[in-house]
Amino acid sequence: MSAEERVAARAVLADLPLTVFLEDPVVPYASDEVTRLIVDPYDAAAFAAVLHLTVGGFHCCPTR
Repeated sequence: MSAEERVAARAVLADLPLTVFLEDPVVPYASDEVTRLIVDPYDAAAFAAVLHLTVGGFHCCPTR
């Protein structure tokens, strides 16, 4: 992958809403342990605080 392609991919990823990862897993739940680690403990109440964010917005959030 070229540097130009990486920049383009990062831009696309940054604009994705966080909800995409729960609504449309890239790898099927049944065949991927990492997907199950994300989906199984999902807490809607805890996620509500960041539900409106994109990947880029979440990345920029202060952690404290």
